[in-house]
Amino acid sequence: MGYNSCTGEKIADGDYRTTTNCGGNAKYIPAIKHEGECTEVIHETGINLSGGQRQRICVARALYQNTNLVFLIIAMKDGTVLREGTLKDIQNKDVELYDHWKTLMNRQDQELEKVNVKNGGMKVWLDPDMLIFEEEEEEEEDDNMSAAAPLRTKMPWKTCWLYLTSGGFLLLSLMIFSKLLKHSVIVAIDFWLAQWTSTNQTQTLCTEKTCHVAVFSILSGAGIVLCLVTSLTVEWMGLTAAKNLYHDLLNKIILGPIRFFDMTPLGLILNRFSADTNIIDQHIPPTVESLSRSTLLCLSAVGMISYATHYFLLALLPLAVAFYFIQKYFRVASK
Repeated sequence: MGYNSCTGEKIADGDYRTTTNCGGNAKYIPAIKHEGECTEVIHETGINLSGGQRQRICVARALYQNTNLVFLIIAMKDGTVLREGTLKDIQNKDVELYDHWKTLMNRQDQELEKVNVKNGGMKVWLDPDMLIFEEEEEEEEDDNMSAAAPLRTKMPWKTCWLYLTSGGFLLLSLMIFSKLLKHSVIVAIDFWLAQWTSTNQTQTLCTEKTCHVAVFSILSGAGIVLCLVTSLTVEWMGLTAAKNLYHDLLNKIILGPIRFFDMTPLGLILNRFSADTNIIDQHIPPTVESLSRSTLLCLSAVGMISYATHYFLLALLPLAVAFYFIQKYFRVASK
């Protein structure tokens, strides 16, 4: 154990005793069975050390090297090791700590200017350079969060196109064709009813009435069938797109580098497979169906009114501008 603490170097009795005492190893060495300091802890014949004993050996190894720079990979959570070995004896070295304990980097006695800062209810002393470094990190995190926030509130057109193409170009073409055909039939029904009601009922023959009823029945039946086909096409495309997007997301997560899991919070990854997946499965398909239906209904209504009354085109531009500003205000207020 002594050679393990000194990493194979020649043991200097004074430095060795100092490092073992400061790390809290002195009172635990007699409790170790076998040969005390000469007990093997690495080879096959060695003993198993507890987590606290491993921490003390790591601190002793770091202190015995007598270097100006110390890297602490694992945060020392034990009270004795933290107080005696880490805070008191490494405070004259430049500490680079990797993991969660950033506060230990600030427990040094060589700062030129000290600023009293409250961090989570505990007061720490910060070096100005370290303070600037942490402020830059916080600003970078804020920038990342502010850059990610608009992406969650607004959906770019590129993302919409990615969702539509994830269902396959065949289903996308079938959905667009069925939508156009359905609304064409709806417009034809309205036009046929307008022609039927504009005829003189007293002079209309029985054969003409039968023709009007037959054409209206055929158009109505075609409209019902096309509504069913359109709804099934939208749901089918949404199901296919959801499956493809889920498989792509799962493959990217599984095949992602280890650094991705170190830098990305676990809750953010789980949110992709829970809340975001739920939106793709249940909310986007009806939204796409409603958007396409409303758009085509508006266009067909404008077309029918413009065909019947040509002067409506003069008022179309002011109405479009007013509609743009009204819907822009309504969308912001409804969120």
